[in-house]
Amino acid sequence: RDFVAENTHPHTIAIACKVVADLAENPDTLTNQELVSLYDNQTNKAFKRVLAQVLSLRGDNSLMQKLVSEAESALKNQDAAERRKVLLDLAKTHYAGAANAIVSSLHDGDTSVKLDALLALRGTGNESHIRHLEKLTNDTDESVRWLANDAVSHLQNLSTKARTKLTTADIASELPLIPVN
Repeated sequence: RDFVAENTHPHTIAIACKVVADLAENPDTLTNQELVSLYDNQTNKAFKRVLAQVLSLRGDNSLMQKLVSEAESALKNQDAAERRKVLLDLAKTHYAGAANAIVSSLHDGDTSVKLDALLALRGTGNESHIRHLEKLTNDTDESVRWLANDAVSHLQNLSTKARTKLTTADIASELPLIPVN
């Protein structure tokens, strides 16, 4: 907590994310209560995501739900670029609860947002989310149609329980890079 509070540089945050991820399966060294406290006192989105992912790995999705809830209102932003950023952040969670928030963006009037929503849903959803893609598999836009079919194909392989609890691989795949000088 002190390390992150005193050093908010991106390098520091990347190191803190790596340390938290490394301690994911060691609740004696980094307790669930400490994860929640760190989350509540943090402003960096990447670090908050890692904290929430570690708690999810331990079987508690409360921080993941909080993270998704905080992102949902931003999906209604007037600026398409901002909506796209939020979809990218949600995709990094690899969490099915995020897919539920992403679904509303599948009908965005901006094609680039719709495509990002398809990619995000492909990375977070499971079999239960396929029904939201059915209309898009016949979309008039070829890129939307192709990506919707690809997402359906991908999600068909994931049961309704998939992505409801994270793994160490999910967390490690989205850690911020630690620059080497």
